[in-house]
Amino acid sequence: MNISSGTRSDTYPTPEYREILENIRTLKVEVAVFGQTNPGIQHNKLLKRCDALEDSVRRHYRQLGHLEQAFITAASTKLTEKQRTILHWLTHNYRERAVYTVLIQRLSEDLGIPESTVRWNLKGLREADLINAGTKENKYPVVLSSDEDLRRHIAMLDGKPWQTAIGSGAVSYTVVGPSTDSGSSIPETFSNQPSGRYTCQYNSGGPIGATFSGVTPTPTLDLAAGGQIVYTLNFHREAKGTVVINATLNGQPWSGGVGYVVQGPYVESGGTVPQSLSNAPAGNYTVTYRSGGPPQSTFEGVAPPAQALQPGGHIEFTLMFKFQSGVLPPPEPPLLK
Repeated sequence: MNISSGTRSDTYPTPEYREILENIRTLKVEVAVFGQTNPGIQHNKLLKRCDALEDSVRRHYRQLGHLEQAFITAASTKLTEKQRTILHWLTHNYRERAVYTVLIQRLSEDLGIPESTVRWNLKGLREADLINAGTKENKYPVVLSSDEDLRRHIAMLDGKPWQTAIGSGAVSYTVVGPSTDSGSSIPETFSNQPSGRYTCQYNSGGPIGATFSGVTPTPTLDLAAGGQIVYTLNFHREAKGTVVINATLNGQPWSGGVGYVVQGPYVESGGTVPQSLSNAPAGNYTVTYRSGGPPQSTFEGVAPPAQALQPGGHIEFTLMFKFQSGVLPPPEPPLLK
């Protein structure tokens, strides 16, 4: 997450945003009350989606505030012709993000301007708060102040950027310092923070099927007045496993059309058995019967009711049916090898 220091601005939710946030909070309360009488995985997922929606709304109105401030700064700053040329290049050609020194080299080559001149003009843009860049101790790519990529590299999955989204996993962390904030979304920016020493604490969660490996560059960093620090939460994927769904009729293997839902770190619906779901992340799984199955039979249950899938492991569930009347179908022939 990105933490920046500065005087607190007047960028607070407008009446429209406040109304949206109040409605989300009311919805979260109603979902929580519903969950007290109807506990389960779906209730927890609804709460997480409400949290993600609230975080998204907050990020949007913060971004509007940043854009407004950038426009005010640009309007009140007298830019040189080369600075305007560099800003135009950053807006239209800056696709592959680069740290400060690499960007200087790239601008010099593309624009035909000496590196010393590029460095001087970038320094002016930086002092005018039109671009953001890291330091020797805390490097991160240069971005426009209004650019959403400013908060991009704050979580990495196997070395690649990761962000929270519905179905990607939930995360929880806390930043402790002169001002303490908790977060449940990635990327995230905490603006207008007092200067001082901050520590990023990972609490739980992350990408589905991955394990937390640490905070970089270090969990504790010092925020200078008017400065900026960036924390990165690092995760590594675990080996994927397999979830198999079978069915029996009077204790004998049966195959055919039947509706069910596999619930766990991710949710998958099925319409036939036997079925093998590969690339399943580690975690706790259950299978819920929906409809269908052998003709003239009744559903008796799932065995076992729940299982834990280990990284790279294999688990099997069986939907059990009992024949009621008519002619009992013959057992399924063995699979040919």
